[in-house]
Amino acid sequence: MPSNGLLKNLTVLLVEDEKLPRESIGRFLSTKFAAVHLATNGLEGLDLFKLNHPDVVITDLEMPAMSGIEMIRRIRGRGDTLPIIITTGYDDDQHRCELADRVLIKPIIFSTLLDALVSCVRQRSGSGG
Repeated sequence: MPSNGLLKNLTVLLVEDEKLPRESIGRFLSTKFAAVHLATNGLEGLDLFKLNHPDVVITDLEMPAMSGIEMIRRIRGRGDTLPIIITTGYDDDQHRCELADRVLIKPIIFSTLLDALVSCVRQRSGSGG
């Protein structure tokens, strides 16, 4: 599968405060990426981002300690241009972020997530989308 070839050498950071989605999406991502780092809120996510320098970030928006939007602002404020995908249960403009590459509405469908990941990585690497 072409997407496996594209993602298999990359690392991803998943930031999600809800345990079940974090675990299930994390398991799915572990079959596609070289490494998956899991965080339970934006503050922990930012720490893991600085420590591990992932190639892709997937984050929820509304979380304790630090929101996903604040985490994204801090990542972008560092000059990082890596792909960032937002997952949210809300389909409105208030729950979007101009600094993210994609917004996926929960519940997350793995095939949709995979398509978004491949598209974002291709766009950022300059190989089309």
